[in-house]
Amino acid sequence: MDPPRIIKTHLPFQLVPPAFWENKCKTIYVARNAKDNMVSYYHFDCMNKTQPEPGPWEGYISKFMRGECK
Repeated sequence: MDPPRIIKTHLPFQLVPPAFWENKCKTIYVARNAKDNMVSYYHFDCMNKTQPEPGPWEGYISKFMRGECK
């Protein structure tokens, strides 16, 4: 593919292949407000029937802050 190429990914920086950095690719990093992310994730967990119920919002906040939401 001829340059410029655009690659969109949800991978965290530590999982991007080393060749990406060795070729000095330009990056745009978009981050979301953690509070907004938590609310969105909670609503997703509530409607996702393949996972257990996330429980009440108050308990979810604590689990989210401890990194226990899967």
